[in-house]
Amino acid sequence: MNKIKSFLKVLDITTENTFFTIAFFTGITLTYLEICIYRLTFISFAIPFLLWMFSGVIITPLFFKRLPRYLKSNLLVFQFLFNIFTWGGIVIYLFMAPNFYWGTPNRTSISLKITDKGTLAKGSSGCGEPYVTVKYEKFDKQIIFPCGTSTDGFNTVDLTLRRGLFGFETIESKTLSK
Repeated sequence: MNKIKSFLKVLDITTENTFFTIAFFTGITLTYLEICIYRLTFISFAIPFLLWMFSGVIITPLFFKRLPRYLKSNLLVFQFLFNIFTWGGIVIYLFMAPNFYWGTPNRTSISLKITDKGTLAKGSSGCGEPYVTVKYEKFDKQIIFPCGTSTDGFNTVDLTLRRGLFGFETIESKTLSK
């Protein structure tokens, strides 16, 4: 047992470090999942972005004395970045997920004119996902389609929408049409 404790001490594995590491990777993962939900939600970019930033900054004083030991730095900018990516990611997911998953059961079908087309940057999979841009109410929204979908020759996109828990419209289904 003493060998295990000394090994953990050499690696600087403590309960506090483990907590911060798990929280960080949870925040990053939930940020990615939130981006997937954001792509299917008619919401201003500013709302989740400011919530992400604000929650990370607000939480900084709570860990002001403990975080430098974990980060091995006293620079406040590192604490802000850590808290934004960690706690901001958790908070925005907890905001966007209930809106997306617990909306009203009523659905609305609409057809929107395509105003622009393009592809996202190629990722590690070597595919740039195609998108079309539409205008809905006050939003210019990129509707992203799976790799291999051709947007050529299509002038409209048919959407099935549902109002989310917090009132933001979510996309249930999308189909390109002429």
